[in-house]
Amino acid sequence: MRVSTRARHITAASQIIRGSLQCLFAVALLLIFAVTILVGTGAIKLPQWTKSLDQYPPDIRSGYAGGLLGCVCVLFVVFLGAGLAQMRREARNSNIRPPA
Repeated sequence: MRVSTRARHITAASQIIRGSLQCLFAVALLLIFAVTILVGTGAIKLPQWTKSLDQYPPDIRSGYAGGLLGCVCVLFVVFLGAGLAQMRREARNSNIRPPA
């Protein structure tokens, strides 16, 4: 069956947009992960209004920080897995061998 030129252009454009959005989400998650690590190590000093947990003991604060870091790591792995699945699906559909 013959596919029109317009349909091929629309398909190509949608793949580019989908890939760009996926890339933006991955970069955003990586930046969130990096900022979380930098704030946790003290390399980035937060303003005073963000220190509402200072009234709690350090063990409670470290628990909250660990929970936040765990959530960011889970989101990062979910987006990475979705990206790999999409790459493999597109490679299978276009008869290109995916990376091992």
